[in-house]
Amino acid sequence: MCLRYNIVISLSESISGLRILTTQMFNNHLTKYNNMRKIEAQMCEAIRNRKRFKSGNTEVRPVFGDVQVYLHDNWIASIAFNDGDIPIGIGLNNQGWKTPTTKSRFNAILRHFSNWSIYQKAKIWYSADSHIEHSVAEFGNNRWEEFPLGL
Repeated sequence: MCLRYNIVISLSESISGLRILTTQMFNNHLTKYNNMRKIEAQMCEAIRNRKRFKSGNTEVRPVFGDVQVYLHDNWIASIAFNDGDIPIGIGLNNQGWKTPTTKSRFNAILRHFSNWSIYQKAKIWYSADSHIEHSVAEFGNNRWEEFPLGL
């Protein structure tokens, strides 16, 4: 499996003018999807395509060119897009529900569109950007937290 990906990458490196992918970047991209639940992968696909999606307790709703995500009918995420198809910001709100499912949905969205993630330590939620040192901050309870994408 890895050998096939290395061959594809080697071919892409030999063709001038194409974006050169490194093995590490490609494998990181695969890891994002392999570790994601099926419903979360479908949710992220619907967000990226700004399409309506509903499965179980999760719903994606396009609203005026942006996207809102609902969990158990609670509005937990808002993804803003520029005039094109590029997401420019993410807003998250746990609506007072600090559950593993809420955190999992947040991490699926954040890891799909950014370098941010949410983790928990001693019952307190924190957010951190994996590419910025000392970016850890406490994640608010029942308030909107903004995650700019820096594009």
